[in-house]
Amino acid sequence: MPCPIVRHGTLVLFGVLLLSACVGPDRRNGALPRTEPATVAAISVQAKTLRTQQPTPSRLPDVSPTDRPRSVPVTGLLVDPGQLPASLDVESWCRDLAQSGVTTVVLEAWTTRPAAGAESHAMRPMGLYFPSSLGPVVRDVFGALIPAAHRHGLAVYASVGLRRPDWLDAGLGWFSQIYDPRRQAFRATDHVDLFHPVYQEFLGGLLKDLAGSGVDGLVFRADRTIGPSAGATAFGLRGFERDFGFRPDPIKLLGTGGGEDERASEFWQWVGWETRESQHVLNRLASGIKVQWPNLKVILEVHHEAIVAPVQGLTRHGEDVLEAIRGGYAALMVADLTSGGERMITRMKELVGAPERVWVLRPLAWRTGTQSEAPSVTIVRDRDAYLGEVGLIYDAAGRPTLP
Repeated sequence: MPCPIVRHGTLVLFGVLLLSACVGPDRRNGALPRTEPATVAAISVQAKTLRTQQPTPSRLPDVSPTDRPRSVPVTGLLVDPGQLPASLDVESWCRDLAQSGVTTVVLEAWTTRPAAGAESHAMRPMGLYFPSSLGPVVRDVFGALIPAAHRHGLAVYASVGLRRPDWLDAGLGWFSQIYDPRRQAFRATDHVDLFHPVYQEFLGGLLKDLAGSGVDGLVFRADRTIGPSAGATAFGLRGFERDFGFRPDPIKLLGTGGGEDERASEFWQWVGWETRESQHVLNRLASGIKVQWPNLKVILEVHHEAIVAPVQGLTRHGEDVLEAIRGGYAALMVADLTSGGERMITRMKELVGAPERVWVLRPLAWRTGTQSEAPSVTIVRDRDAYLGEVGLIYDAAGRPTLP
């Protein structure tokens, strides 16, 4: 049967009811948009009903490598499910990775829209790679990988892009908007509105299904953002108005004209508010999962600008590293894609206070043209370069072959 979330279905009606009943966000305890109790109850019942339509597997026995004392830092490989070997070869693949010095596999949990200019994935299936009744399941990749990985001492993390899933129905009304100055109106985007309370409820259920698959941790990815007006939805604007007493001018949210000192104070109020409230949403999702799975590790990725150029991190990506650190994540991950990578990593270690709470995302260079370098050689060289116990995650997603 078609998935009720992806197709127009009963949940859409609850979304419509929510839009009409929603009131401004409550600042107590950092909460975002509130709804009438009856509406919240209806949404909760609907979400629970959807989750029970398909049995969710219980968590594997507590033998996860992340729960054991580890004398070596995290060394991971980030892959998408289409790159994994056939099920019969997963066992030997995991054994080879462990022997090469890899400790962790980071696997994409669901498909997302590629960034502009990236290779198109139009022909690939869209959906989830773990069992859930809340979305279309391509196949259960985690179920095949996790037992074999654990037998060889490998931890398995799920990489999740919360803002750009490509399998959600736009008719659900969960997508964000951006102001178009030429039309002087808002237009739809392919980014989901994190401030939408029904989407938050949906995400909570989806992430619990993912945690129930037996993963050792989650990585909240730093999705491509669309600027400071990304959160200027009905729910975002209402929350800002409740806190500041006025509704912001959409044109001023663009921050156009002049340098940083010449931007309107309204722009900086909005950027600060949206950054803080978006982080609160992520924090609540992470803490909600850990109530049931307290040993689950949650990693948060941030853009490098948020570390080396905090103002740009705020205005371009809506990120504040200090606010993220307060969220209590097991580690922060950042891509080392710049010439100033050493300075960035040093600064990040200073901010988080412990090198093991820093993950560095590196491009995979184990194979270059016709030449091949053993993964263990690359890992040792990079460890020497970073001079510390930081986690190293090698990005192999999108490559035609794996080590």
